[in-house]
Amino acid sequence: MFGLISGLVVLCLAVFALAVVMIRKKNMHIWLGHYISIRLKGKPKVDGPVHIMFCFVDHYEPQWGRPN
Repeated sequence: MFGLISGLVVLCLAVFALAVVMIRKKNMHIWLGHYISIRLKGKPKVDGPVHIMFCFVDHYEPQWGRPN
């Protein structure tokens, strides 16, 4: 019984460590905490007009299609 519990603890720690590594690798640690706190608070109340910003961007890929 003790072996099963210790195995589950080790597995949980390994999954947690993997999640931390993945979050740091993608630089999500910079904004993830603030994002979660905003999502937990719910939608803010807005009394005025809402502005929507849209950015349309094209990008250049010089190596696509192997140009000569």
